[in-house]
Amino acid sequence: MKLILKGFIIGLAKILPGISGSVIAISLNEYKNIIESLNNIANKKNMYYLIKICLGMIVAIVLLSKLLFNYIDKYSFYMFALFVGLIIGTVPKMIRKVNKNNYIFVIIGFISLVWINNFNINIKLNILFKGFIIGMIESISTIIPGISGTAILTNFGLYKEYLYRWSKIFDLTSLTSNLAYYIPFLIGLIIISIILIKIIDNMLNKHENKSNGLILGFILASIFLLLKKVSFPKFSLIYITTFMVIIIVGFIIGYLLDYISNK
Repeated sequence: MKLILKGFIIGLAKILPGISGSVIAISLNEYKNIIESLNNIANKKNMYYLIKICLGMIVAIVLLSKLLFNYIDKYSFYMFALFVGLIIGTVPKMIRKVNKNNYIFVIIGFISLVWINNFNINIKLNILFKGFIIGMIESISTIIPGISGTAILTNFGLYKEYLYRWSKIFDLTSLTSNLAYYIPFLIGLIIISIILIKIIDNMLNKHENKSNGLILGFILASIFLLLKKVSFPKFSLIYITTFMVIIIVGFIIGYLLDYISNK
């Protein structure tokens, strides 16, 4: 049950603008397990593990995409605060994993992620290419820590399309257009995932300390980018206090889930 819950939290992070599902996977102590399981998916134990994680993610995405599609502006303030807390809880653990000789990789990770998330391009595509591009972005943002798929989709003008398709996935009246979207989506997702999983798994096993340096840089950049995006409904003591309390709650949730995962 705890793996389904973790998958649900990762799935929720994936559809919120500016938040990286893979960073949340790190904060929940599941990122390396997911990569290793994907790289050896034929193993029954790994397959069972991935099914539970993916089940939680799919439930979160399907159930909440419609809600976010309609209410993203109203509740994003509170969700940002919660996930800032979860991500901050990851920092001390990652600092301990990075050798001081590899802090240059922290800087590289930080600068590259800030640049990627501020890269803007508005492209007009038909539904087939939209599906393929979104599938590629979904793969990249799921596998590479710190990269927010929703931020990139927003910069590409594709975030509303992404939410709309998930919110209509079980709508039979949209079946034809959904198939025209999801088939190329899956093709893009699978092709990029196969390539990236091999690269990341190799880095984590052969260059672990350097990889941890990059990941720490991604995490610090994620916190910076999230705080940069925060827009207080009203700049008052009440909202600032609420924001800080929710950050603390997020930190505690992350700590408890990490504690449970190590039991």
